[in-house]
This record gives sequence, structure tokens and C-alpha cells, in this order.
Amino acid sequence: HEADLWAQEGLIDRTIHDRLATRYQFSALDVESRNSLITLLMGLGCVLIGIGVLTLISANWQQLAREWRVVILLSAFIAVNLLGFYLWREPAGGKQRFGQGLLLLGALMLGGNMALMGQMFHVRGELFQLFIAWAVGVLLMAYSLRLTSLGILAQILMGMGYWQAYTSGLWSSDRVNIDPNWTYFLYEHMSIVAICLFLPLAYWCRSQAIFTLAGIAFLSSFQSSLQPAGMWKEQNITMINFVFSCCVPPLLLWGYGNLSQWWQGNRRDKTGAFPQISRRLGVLSLGST
Repeated sequence: HEADLWAQEGLIDRTIHDRLATRYQFSALDVESRNSLITLLMGLGCVLIGIGVLTLISANWQQLAREWRVVILLSAFIAVNLLGFYLWREPAGGKQRFGQGLLLLGALMLGGNMALMGQMFHVRGELFQLFIAWAVGVLLMAYSLRLTSLGILAQILMGMGYWQAYTSGLWSSDRVNIDPNWTYFLYEHMSIVAICLFLPLAYWCRSQAIFTLAGIAFLSSFQSSLQPAGMWKEQNITMINFVFSCCVPPLLLWGYGNLSQWWQGNRRDKTGAFPQISRRLGVLSLGST
């Protein structure tokens, strides 16, 4: 739009305008914006459909035999994912976007199936364990299909599980006894887990959103992993520990941004913005403390 105004006002001639339009693909900008909106609406629609299906089945769930319940859950999950994968492989267009929506629906159905299967076979566990296991399953789908939407969903689920366990103080209370398992290991080392699991995915998908959420997860979980919930108010926490937890993560992000920029050089793809994002997160974190 600005380039058209420059041409109309005589700031640039029509030849320069055409060269700019060819280089930056002005004709494709509106199409990409429209496709992003359609993808967002289809994803929201799939979420609502999934909630409706789960509600309908749960209303008649007790009248069904356990074998039929397992068949229904597995059949629906496999059918949705297979159809979504088949449509997703189509060339760019409406079918591909619809396939992405079905894959997102399949990822949401994974959590519902896990919860219902655990209820049917009397598998005991905490809510945060369900979220973390669900996030790991969705993360495997994101790596397999190289889909940004699934990666973001996995980050959201992982964050929900982490903060649910952190705010409830499951291990800081003597009244609750939980056997440590792999979900507790992920919870205890979430700052490292967030980097190891989501940073390669951000580069693999070339997604700035996944990279930003991974940085936020690292910053938010680093300080909380040093001390359990509510321990910052106690007097035995030294000033050195507090300064370490507040200053080291921003410095690491700033250093990673410089190192990443040196390693990538002047790349013009989406991963070229990762160093700027890392340094901005570091500055915002340091300023907020």
C-alpha cells in the first residue's frame, strides 16, 4: 500500500515499483493474510467440534461396555488423524488447511482419550501428569509432521501441566505423597526441558512463535525451579541465589542471541529473527526484575 502511494506521489517511478513488487511479492501478501485467518478459524472450529463430540459421548458413556468404549475412542482418534494426514499432504489450498485442522483436532482428542482410558482402567494420577504426557504426545506429532500449530499446542499443554503442579505445591507439602516418575523429572527440570524439546522444533518448523514461547518457558521456569512455591519469602534464601536466578537467564538469552547471529550470518529466512527475539526476551526479563 505504501509503495502504491509512493508511485502515485511521484517519489518512485513505475519501474522501481514493479521491481519492488516482484522482489517482495506484493500480490501474495493478501493471500497469505487471508490463508492465516482461514487457518485460525478452521482450528477454532475443530476445537469446538472436538468439545461437542466429547460432550455427546460422555453423556452416554456409562451405558456402553468398556470394550465398546475402547473401540470408539481408538477408531475416532485413528480416523481423524488419518484423514487429516491425507488431506494435509495435498497441495496448498483448502484441503491442506482442512487437513491441518483435523490434525489439530486429533491432537486434542489424544488428551481426551488418555483421560478416558485412565478412568476406564482405573489408572491413578495427578492432573499435571495428564497434561505433561499429553504434551509429549502432541510434541511427537509436531516433530513428525513439522507443524507449527501442533508445536504451539504442545507448549501450551506443557505450561499448563507445569504451573498446575507448581501452584498446587504437590511436592512441597507433606500431606501429599507422590511417587517420582518421568513426569516429575520433566517438572523438576522444566527450564532445561523447554530448551531441549522446543528449540530444535522452532528451527525445524522455522517458527518464531515456537521460539518465543520456548524462551518464555525457560525464563519463567528457571527461577521457580530453584525453590518450591512460596520459598522466596523465607529468610534462608540468600541474596546471591536471588541475583543468580534473576540475572543469569537474561544473560544466557543475550549471549545465545549473539552466538546465534554469528552462526547464522545474514540469513533472510524466518530463523534469522531468532537472535533479535532472544535478546529482546533477555532485556525484557532483566527489566522486569
